[in-house]
Amino acid sequence: MLVGVDVGHGVAFDPTLEELALLAQTWDPAVLGTPDARSIIPDPAKARDWYRKAARFGSQDAQQRLSQMQN
Repeated sequence: MLVGVDVGHGVAFDPTLEELALLAQTWDPAVLGTPDARSIIPDPAKARDWYRKAARFGSQDAQQRLSQMQN
């Protein structure tokens, strides 16, 4: 577990690196692709924030996604 991360609305939890990366993917337009039944709207800024958090804790995958998003 990592240090508690505030996910908004006063909620905090101790995510693993994988969980941080999954949170980032929730908002990543490249991962979401086309709209689906969940009606999740891509938010590149939120995705980058979560990828940065995961990268800060050592996630190579998050660092790679950040680099791809900035191109």
